[in-house]
Amino acid sequence: MDRKIDKRLLWLIRFSTIFISMAFMIVTLFAETALAQAPNPNAPPSLKGVNVPDPPDLGAFVFDQSAAIRLGKALFWDMQVGSDGVTACATCHFHAGADSRVKNQFSSGLLHRISGSPHISSTTFSLGGANATLQPSHFPFHRRAAPVDVQASAVLFDTDDVASSQGVFNTQFVDIVPGSAEDLCNDVPDPVFNVGGINTRRVEPRNTPTVINAVFNFTNFLDGRANNLFNGVNPFGPADVNARILINDPVFGVRAAKIALSESSLASQAVGPPGSDFEMSCANRPFPKIGKKMLTLTPLGKQLVHPNDSVLGPFSRALLDSQGRAVGTPGIAANYADMIRAAFQPRYWNSDRVITFPNGVMTIGNPGIPQNTNEFTQMEANFSLFFGLAIQMYEATLVSDDTPFDRFQIGDASAMTLQQQNGLNTFLSGGTRCSACHEGTLFSGAAPVVLPGEDPVLLLLFPIQGGEVFYDEGFYNLGVTRNTAIFLPNGDTATVETYDIGRGGTDPFGNPLSFSRLSMLKNQGLLDPEYSPFVPDLPCLPPCPIQRVSVDGRFKAPGLRNVELTGPFFHNGGERTLLDVVNFYARGGNFPVDNILNLDPEIGEIGGLQGNQIGKDELVAFFRALTDPRVRNEGAPFDHPQLFVPNGHPGNNASLTCTDGIKACDDLLEVLAVGASGRAAIGLPPLQGFGDSEPTLTVLLAGNGAGTVTSAPNGIDCGLSCTESFNLGTLVTLTATPAVGSFFTSWAGCTPDAVNPNVCTLTMNVATNVTATFSVPNITVTPLAHDFGSINVGSVAIKTFTVNNAIPVNLVIGSASVNSSPAGDFTKGIDTCSGQIIPPGGTCIIQVRFSTITTIGSTGSLTIPSNDPDPAPVIGVFGFGTNTQVFSDILATSPFENHVNSLFYNGITSGCTPVDFCPQDLVTRGTMSAFIIRALEGNPAGVCAVPPFTDVPVINQFCKHIERMKARNISLGFPDGTFQPQGNVTRDQMAAFIIRALEGDPAGACAEQPFTDVPVSSPFCKHIERMKALNISLGFPDGTFQPQGNVTRDQMAAFLARAFLGLP
Repeated sequence: MDRKIDKRLLWLIRFSTIFISMAFMIVTLFAETALAQAPNPNAPPSLKGVNVPDPPDLGAFVFDQSAAIRLGKALFWDMQVGSDGVTACATCHFHAGADSRVKNQFSSGLLHRISGSPHISSTTFSLGGANATLQPSHFPFHRRAAPVDVQASAVLFDTDDVASSQGVFNTQFVDIVPGSAEDLCNDVPDPVFNVGGINTRRVEPRNTPTVINAVFNFTNFLDGRANNLFNGVNPFGPADVNARILINDPVFGVRAAKIALSESSLASQAVGPPGSDFEMSCANRPFPKIGKKMLTLTPLGKQLVHPNDSVLGPFSRALLDSQGRAVGTPGIAANYADMIRAAFQPRYWNSDRVITFPNGVMTIGNPGIPQNTNEFTQMEANFSLFFGLAIQMYEATLVSDDTPFDRFQIGDASAMTLQQQNGLNTFLSGGTRCSACHEGTLFSGAAPVVLPGEDPVLLLLFPIQGGEVFYDEGFYNLGVTRNTAIFLPNGDTATVETYDIGRGGTDPFGNPLSFSRLSMLKNQGLLDPEYSPFVPDLPCLPPCPIQRVSVDGRFKAPGLRNVELTGPFFHNGGERTLLDVVNFYARGGNFPVDNILNLDPEIGEIGGLQGNQIGKDELVAFFRALTDPRVRNEGAPFDHPQLFVPNGHPGNNASLTCTDGIKACDDLLEVLAVGASGRAAIGLPPLQGFGDSEPTLTVLLAGNGAGTVTSAPNGIDCGLSCTESFNLGTLVTLTATPAVGSFFTSWAGCTPDAVNPNVCTLTMNVATNVTATFSVPNITVTPLAHDFGSINVGSVAIKTFTVNNAIPVNLVIGSASVNSSPAGDFTKGIDTCSGQIIPPGGTCIIQVRFSTITTIGSTGSLTIPSNDPDPAPVIGVFGFGTNTQVFSDILATSPFENHVNSLFYNGITSGCTPVDFCPQDLVTRGTMSAFIIRALEGNPAGVCAVPPFTDVPVINQFCKHIERMKARNISLGFPDGTFQPQGNVTRDQMAAFIIRALEGDPAGACAEQPFTDVPVSSPFCKHIERMKALNISLGFPDGTFQPQGNVTRDQMAAFLARAFLGLP
């Protein structure tokens, strides 16, 4: 209660002297001091050594904390979580835990209300509007005539617009597509966020707070709606009396259960954005659907992970280039299902029951495997539990406790400058009242875990008018925006106009967000009895004489650590610089009169700062002493994977230059993967603040080519000088010049010129990275060599080599050639490469055939010339001839020996037994399918998901082969929906299968009979005609084909070897 008394006394002193000049305070509070002895005894202690709050029963949920942190970091940064496959949690928290983007960051007054009516300005912007770029001239959002630090100065401009973070487009969820990061959603016209009727990404109605040190907050979000008690499902804790997770009880089986995990507001916060139709989701996407999608995807499958990442590095699939940057394969070598199993107790994921949600009601079904996207495993149904707790575990590592202030407070007198020390003394002084709200070592009243003896829920205070009230500790009305209230007959107040009611709002179930109002309802017996036990009691016996609360227009006090990097400031993002913030406090807020019934008593003009530029600069210098250099450098634990961040749309707020249906195309800003050693280790400058007067431009050269980038105005000449600071608002033009033999292929981070793609432009409003990619043609061939091993003399083995163009310039292939010793043993087969232009991402194939008549070793090579400036790849091939008998029933005297052996060497058959081929057995339709598909594409992997025909069950050994036959239109089965896999193949059916496999169904009809017993009216006449033309079958000596005759295995071997292997 000491602080309550101190606050009252402070207020009474200030209230009783409100009309007295405060000029004397300038001398006593702001006189320059000598260099102080560290630590400052009046300042909070260092954050070093302060325990991070852990949920007391965390072990009941988390099996392995390290595994949970790993899972949480992957989920937090994974772009695939968003419905668009682009938006991650980190999308709005990639810069010192906050958001530094400047394009398409305006939101209109979506939360502006008058007497409870719908918002009055949701479709209008006072400033730039949708897809505009934030400019220094837009700030501050509330402008005063000079002097700006005096309350009496005239108001020149004010707006209910907000600077915040862009999220997703306006869409309606339809379903997930397993295996795809992008959900199936319907676009919905957006009446607010559009340019000329084309949807732009929606922008949140409040500024984005940092996630760094957020683990210490008792509640999270600026209005505190992320409850300290995590219910495993959504942000609202016990307020959602229907929230349940699934527990697999060893005695009673799987059951729905309520949880209330304390010290877990970060988990509550984490599960909000993935379902928000502003932040990350198409509207009405259920969390189990997110789980079902993510379990089918490679974690971080679109993003490079630095091999030296402090958490995910050991699992990275990327490599390091010469600059220490991640290149190569995105994602990590893991899957989300295994990561969940490693992190969480089995009872939350090991049930085999099928879970459904008819009409939103959780229903536990029978054991089985989900058959569609509306049926879920226990792991999928509990995905919100895993998501929330894992991200909380990760974010709990993001503690910035190595600032100059922290070092000063543990005895390093040189850690803070004299200017910063003076600023700290000013901050602590009673005259400024800064530390009344920004208290403790987190410099926030919303972090009671580090304020021993504090009540984290309720405090009493005297407002400006109206007597004693209840309010929520850590939430303050500063008069930033207009919140006009009146008295009610019962002594309480009601807000009649508000730009944003903040803590005074309600949850989706109609409950107040504020503990104060909840406690009032509990005191009056008006609260849901299931919720009531979790709400604190009023500190007075009923009937409580105090009937008033002060919660409207209040917002959580942010911690001040790293504050120089997290602008713009306040819940509306209305202040660009820390000096603007100091001027705001010096004049006593923007709307003290409008907010008078809810205004915090600490807010008032600060005479000691008004007109005192030295004192203001000292305060700003102290704020900079709260920046952890690891945060500025993004060193561990603040390192991170690669991220592609939506940064507005091509064009501006007047017109768009690229559209996709009713929505705009995205401009994506690449955030490079950073390892544990931070930005400096990969050649990046430190992070900068939003309001820096000379933001830094860094040009990054990428690709396998070479070139330079220069700037106008001068400053960038990269390769030599790749970093330069420009005055705020400078329009910079970059020009890429490729080196001889290289091509310039793309820009990232700036707008390419419509006429000359080697030129791009950007406006320097914030520190920016621009990547210029230079490429040279690069041919890659897989495999790089092949050993055919031993094959029988006269047989044929074939190896296919794939040429890939992974570079964004065309690859021009010359004439590929095969050399052989002895001559003729290695020859070129199918060649789709020679003389072709392979576009970026394209492939082609070249086959090498091996057939020998000797038993000595054979060597050869495949050479593939191209426009790659490096020497043409030479692929070595090797093999031996042998006279070994492959199958016991295929003798050297058999006319089909080479055909059968060649099928064996090429993986088309392994025989009917391990030693026999069974040449006289008849070929069934199922067996024939296997032979043809193996010849075309090898043995298909996996099993059938559904039967391809009514008589081919998924357990049939040839199901996948028959499925592929159907997919390739080689066989569509019989009219009754069957395939008859055990039926014998007739010769005409075999002809149709082979010809369709080779070249598709031939067009037209036969002009004449190919054989005497094949009339032109036969449905297989053209197939048989093509068999004859290709010398696959010449029929019988009597001129017949015997189309209805069965096919033996040795005959089939001959047909296949001639068709697919080129044997005579």
